[in-house]
Amino acid sequence: MEDPITGHHPSRSIVDEEEELQAQEYAESYGTPPVFEWSGRREGLIADGKVQVRLLVLTTSTSARSLMTQCLKPEQGIGQIVQPEILQDAPIALRAMIEGPTGKDSACELYIIGDGASEALLVAVCRAAVTPERSGAWANGLFAEINPEQVICVSSLPARQFVGQEDPTQEPLHFVLHMNGRGADQKHGIPLLPTGNLVSGQPAAVMSYCQVHGIPATLLVSVDASPLPDSIAVKSLAQNMVALLEGTEAKELAAMLKQPKLVSEACRQARQAMRLSDRAGLYM
Repeated sequence: MEDPITGHHPSRSIVDEEEELQAQEYAESYGTPPVFEWSGRREGLIADGKVQVRLLVLTTSTSARSLMTQCLKPEQGIGQIVQPEILQDAPIALRAMIEGPTGKDSACELYIIGDGASEALLVAVCRAAVTPERSGAWANGLFAEINPEQVICVSSLPARQFVGQEDPTQEPLHFVLHMNGRGADQKHGIPLLPTGNLVSGQPAAVMSYCQVHGIPATLLVSVDASPLPDSIAVKSLAQNMVALLEGTEAKELAAMLKQPKLVSEACRQARQAMRLSDRAGLYM
């Protein structure tokens, strides 16, 4: 048995160097682009090495995901975007904190509406948020594969982070932010996002890319009083998405969101998710 006093022990400097090297490796891995898994349906949309579409609609909020789940059919699927498993050597608990859900829930599913690049609408439904550290690489990877003429991003902002006179706990709040002249001639009636509100993560990275590269883009932001969607928030979001999409190439998607049965089913699923969350909370 080694003597605890005279035995060899690593110096603090060696441990520090190892920790710094590991941190550097993790930081560099944040620049790893996402992995695209395409189906054969994309072949008719490719030109100059990219998928060409008239409009890209990216949804990152839970309420938007509830609606898109009802609007889109599996046969419209064209592929998915999956984050690379870059932290395989990290403890499971650490991976969960940094990366969030894994597997299918961490994928961003891609759906196509319409035929041919001149008519196509691409809808990207994100199942889980990408961390802010990886959002830049995610956005660069997205536009390396897809070349849209216009972009609409549907996202959310926690109520605790909202800066404004309105009270998000009393009624659903929705705002827009336009880039590169997008929305200047639209009559959707949705107010502009008040100054002082900070948008981060995927929406910020996507909008920044569009601004730099001159792609007309609009961000629709819902102020969420709850991290889980409720029926009131889902119904209100559907109405605002219709108002925004009707002035774009996504009229078919807007027509789906007008269907009371479709919105009611999305609201029902939102209520079910809330009940399951409350039930799970009893055992915490």
